[in-house]
Amino acid sequence: MAPLTELRDASTSENWAGYTVTAPGASFVDVKGTWIEPSVDCTTSGASASGFWIGFGGLPGATALEQTGTAADCDASGHPSHYAWYELVPAPPSTVPLEIGPGDTISAEVRASGTTISFQLDDLTNGHSFSTQTTVAHPDLSSAEWIAEAPSACSPFNPNGCTVMPLSNFGTFSFTAGSAAVADHTGPIADPAWSVDRVQLVAATGDPVAQPSDLGSDGSSFTITWQSTGGLLRLMPLGFTTTPQLPRAGRPFTASLKVAATNPAALADATTTCSAVVAGRPVRALGRSFSGRAAQCVWQLPAGATGKTIAGTVTVTARGAKLSKPFSLRIR
Repeated sequence: MAPLTELRDASTSENWAGYTVTAPGASFVDVKGTWIEPSVDCTTSGASASGFWIGFGGLPGATALEQTGTAADCDASGHPSHYAWYELVPAPPSTVPLEIGPGDTISAEVRASGTTISFQLDDLTNGHSFSTQTTVAHPDLSSAEWIAEAPSACSPFNPNGCTVMPLSNFGTFSFTAGSAAVADHTGPIADPAWSVDRVQLVAATGDPVAQPSDLGSDGSSFTITWQSTGGLLRLMPLGFTTTPQLPRAGRPFTASLKVAATNPAALADATTTCSAVVAGRPVRALGRSFSGRAAQCVWQLPAGATGKTIAGTVTVTARGAKLSKPFSLRIR
């Protein structure tokens, strides 16, 4: 995970969504939170990552961040993975031996005593727990956070050092029982002793990526709703079909391409382009459409085309992103 990107207007970031609190003149000594590990829809987010955590520090200008939580990621093949971790930024995160899964209720706590930082993670569903403590020379205890994050991928070969990854589609995620403490006071997120900031995650373009709700009436709970992966829009193929399965001379022939998008809302603006040739001669499309997630092209095949080949392409375009599916079939 990574520190908060510079706040644009004290309420937006390119990697965090959730709530942060500060207490001028005081240092936090405890932060707690509970959440249900979400399922992720890897068909709409492609290779992506998401982290859910509580911790201290990491606001703009901070040099440290102490945090623990869980992750729900998608690999390039569309397979999800879930795991628990803790991190002391600028060091990389450490995966912990706590087996978790979607739907599990997770309780987390980070405590500070001087330079000693303690982490506690409990899976209340399967009864497993993890705890550890470590010494940090200069911990940042100036803030406490409850966050859903688009993690960063860092590499020495990346000229920018780290790049914010696409955010996995976790739907709607809930934090409950959020509380923080300084030496002589403990209170919920909305405690009047704190200065509270709600942070929305936005893409570099300013488009919304994840939106936190208002705090609940208990002052300690809220939801975060996924809206897009952020970054550049990508289209991904979900399936390709033809009707009939083998084209027939003198009859209509339909090709359908089903797609997903890293920002599903972009499909509302999708258009379809159809092109095909038979024996090297262009065939005019009778119709083209895009409905739901599917692009459809219809051609009328020439009556004397038996034994010849139709070669064509179905193309979907949405907000500058493009996906094409070529095909070549022998006409019966």
